[in-house]
Amino acid sequence: MISISKLISTFFYIGLFPKAPGTLASFVTVLFWVLFISFNIKLYFVIIVLILFTLSFYFVDEYLLDNESKDPKEVVIDEVIGQSIPLIAVPFSDDLVTIFLIFIFFRFFDILKIYPINLIEKINGSKGVILDDVLAGIYTAALVSIISLFIWLLINIYFNLKKNVN
Repeated sequence: MISISKLISTFFYIGLFPKAPGTLASFVTVLFWVLFISFNIKLYFVIIVLILFTLSFYFVDEYLLDNESKDPKEVVIDEVIGQSIPLIAVPFSDDLVTIFLIFIFFRFFDILKIYPINLIEKINGSKGVILDDVLAGIYTAALVSIISLFIWLLINIYFNLKKNVN
């Protein structure tokens, strides 16, 4: 019988991939995002992520009961949730360059676990497993939003200066 906690925790067994399962789960999440935005159904993506976020605490705790590791590498539902946060929150996240930046910065924050992500990771159970990726997603959303705003300001300054010269 298929264990629903394993199915959800490994995000339909993507976490069982032998090399870089977290990066693969993040990449698959980005592909789903591109699919959803291409059909103009972002709201469904948001609803699915909210449902996964809510259910994942229970299923990850269930999965951890049968596992010796505090944060097993095959548990990748946290990457799916964390990667989804900036995709949903960042303006212009339907632009491929922005999507690429979101993917790269999320992996950066998730792998390096800078403060206070490193503290949240130490929390026992599903909260520690999931919430560190949530914070990595929030850091990514903030950074990519600031970069986007900066680029937008530079473009506006450039065109205003060009308009004033002519």
